[in-house]
Amino acid sequence: MSDADSVKRFASLQIQRDPTSGWVLAFSILAMLGLFAGLFVPRRRLWVKAHPAAEGVRVEYAGLARGEDPALARAVADLASQHTTAYVDEAGTAPGPGR
Repeated sequence: MSDADSVKRFASLQIQRDPTSGWVLAFSILAMLGLFAGLFVPRRRLWVKAHPAAEGVRVEYAGLARGEDPALARAVADLASQHTTAYVDEAGTAPGPGR
């Protein structure tokens, strides 16, 4: 093998320090966690509507989910229960559960 056919061996090393790379990693992880939360947390809306009635105030509860949400009825019932308990406790007419 002649000198024209041979390949010279060499090494190229590069050392670099970037002080912002830690911040970029942290914010990219936070962005990914936000995306995962948007995908896996069910999106639903709950409403409370109060209007006067002959016996006082009539309160209606409703819910709307984006897509299928089998736990929507339970979420509306829980909201109604918590709201009723808080209202009764505040009014002082009867103690709420667990007190």
